[in-house]
Amino acid sequence: MPNLSFLSLLTGLSLSIYGCAESKDEGDPNTDSDGDGFAADVDCDDDDATVFPGAVDEASDEQCMKDEDGDGYGDDSPPEGFDAGSDCDDSSAASQPGIAYRELDPSPCMTDADADGFGSSDGPGSPGNDHYDDDPMRNILPSEGHWTYGEATIVSNNCPDPDESSPVEEAGFTLANTGDQLFSITADGSTDATPCELSANGYTCPTSTVQETISEQGVDIDIGISTVAGGIFLSDGSLEATYSLTFTCEDVDNIFFSCSDIGELPCTVEFKVPASLDAQ
Repeated sequence: MPNLSFLSLLTGLSLSIYGCAESKDEGDPNTDSDGDGFAADVDCDDDDATVFPGAVDEASDEQCMKDEDGDGYGDDSPPEGFDAGSDCDDSSAASQPGIAYRELDPSPCMTDADADGFGSSDGPGSPGNDHYDDDPMRNILPSEGHWTYGEATIVSNNCPDPDESSPVEEAGFTLANTGDQLFSITADGSTDATPCELSANGYTCPTSTVQETISEQGVDIDIGISTVAGGIFLSDGSLEATYSLTFTCEDVDNIFFSCSDIGELPCTVEFKVPASLDAQ
């Protein structure tokens, strides 16, 4: 007759060995709970198969980042155990580096909720130039104050004996009365303010016409100068203005000549010129 105590000992030992083979040591660094091919000692979240070193686009093969919004950028303030990325708001794909592609420097992490290419002025992330990040038709709000022109670039000029020098030198204007869609410009040396319309980052001003008299070989010619002005705000303190000046003959003060004898007119000169807000 078998020794029952000995059989019981063998049975208990077998069960103990079997149970040990089937149990999982939660503290084992070689465990791969989520089956993503990365052990727990390198996997920053071993319960999520989508999280592992190199899974986030910006991560290196060794970096394990948290990318909750799936935009390819890791959380810049992640929980313990994760490598930091560059996403300033990992809960929204509207916040990521490079999303504000129309900013002068699009590389910082900004927020562009209305997807117009400009970063929100109040974040999250680095502040951009969009003061209306819930409306793609409005963004930059230009700063009031005195602005100074830079050097102009002639775009086209079909006037006789075209002058290729800069149309503006050490000149500027004062910008004021800024609103959601309007602002006013007063050119240096003038007291008349011109209202201009703001739309997204561009602006247009009403066409203005003035008359000047020039003398050519003893003949006085009344010239009309029609100016179309507009441009683009690059930020709240910089812009690129565009001007188109058309010259026409209005009258000739000589009985032997008329405007039809002035063959070179009308003519047009177009130029672009940057301007920036003076240092405050």
